[in-house]
Amino acid sequence: MNKAQITAVESCKLFKESADEVRLHAIELGHLKTLKKSEILDTLGGIYIIVSGKLGIYHCEDGKNLLLNTLLAGEAFGYASLYSPDDDRYTVIKAITPTEVMFISGEDVEKLILMDGNIALGIIKELTGKIRFLNRKLDSFVSSDLKHRLMKYIRSLPYTNGRAVIPESMSALARRLGVGRASLYRLMSELICEGIIERNGNEIILKEKTTNNIKQ
Repeated sequence: MNKAQITAVESCKLFKESADEVRLHAIELGHLKTLKKSEILDTLGGIYIIVSGKLGIYHCEDGKNLLLNTLLAGEAFGYASLYSPDDDRYTVIKAITPTEVMFISGEDVEKLILMDGNIALGIIKELTGKIRFLNRKLDSFVSSDLKHRLMKYIRSLPYTNGRAVIPESMSALARRLGVGRASLYRLMSELICEGIIERNGNEIILKEKTTNNIKQ
């Protein structure tokens, strides 16, 4: 046990409401591991707390690593592995700087939960936060895809002098695109604000200055 471990556990959200004896027991159960810069962490089923240094969380696909998040001393990760121990072959955890982490196995985390129910609440809060983060990411991807589909539809309309008429109601168009009416109106508003189209009822004006770029 060292001062850095004590500081890391005290600042960790997971143990925010815990008594000192619970925090000290967590340190006693923990196993330290030191990573060199750029070294990849082979994760196990349990929770990791960063004692010092900085880690990068990367998404790995087609041989490329995309940085999703960075973690510093006092931050924890590995919550999902407590209940889903299968290896995540799409995630790489790598030391950005020389880093020391403390690992608490899933079995020992359960012991700590029996000592202090606040730890279970902390895990639930962290997992809930991650779900919300992923939902925001998903909304961003979906919104981008819907906008692309809407623009594809708008480009397919027959234009006369840069003007075209949508030959169906907004409700019918929303069903065609597989989106709610509110989302369709929001996407239309975004295209208008971006100067890509003008709209008057069902009439669409494809702005001349952006027509060439849109059709590429």
